[in-house]
Order: sequence, then structure tokens, then C-alpha cells
Amino acid sequence: AERVTLSTRAGVRKPAREMFELAAERSGTGATLAECLFVTEEAKHLTAAKRLGLTVVRFGTGPGLEPAFGDWADAVAVLGKLVTG
Repeated sequence: AERVTLSTRAGVRKPAREMFELAAERSGTGATLAECLFVTEEAKHLTAAKRLGLTVVRFGTGPGLEPAFGDWADAVAVLGKLVTG
């Protein structure tokens, strides 16, 4: 509960910079936005997060930003490629 950050409870809505900064702070890792990964199905959130310097991954099928996956079972492979290049 102390590491999960929901925009509905944070008082700041995605894709506001403050929302992502709060999530990074709550992670307890000292990570900057440039060191964070954001996964969502909302294309407008992905575009905004990318402009803020986050690494973005789209969840869902159909056209949109890449990388993406449509099934959580595929998430490990997609995220692994981001980490290993």
C-alpha cells in the first residue's frame, strides 16, 4: 500500500508530471523519471509520459506506441528486451 500510487488517491491525475514524480518518490528507490517504466493502455498517457522522459510500454492490441504487449503473459519478454537492449 505504501508503494502503489493511484492517481485517484494521489490528488493528481495522469498524465501530470506531479503524478509520475509522486509514484517515483513512493517507490522508495530514489529513481528519477528517466529511470522509470510506465505501462498503460491509454495512448495519451503514454505520449505524455514519454515526453517527461519515462520509458513507456503500451498494454493492449492494435495500432499505437511500441513496444507493446496484449497479454500479461508476454510482459516479461517485452520488458526483458528493454532491459537487455
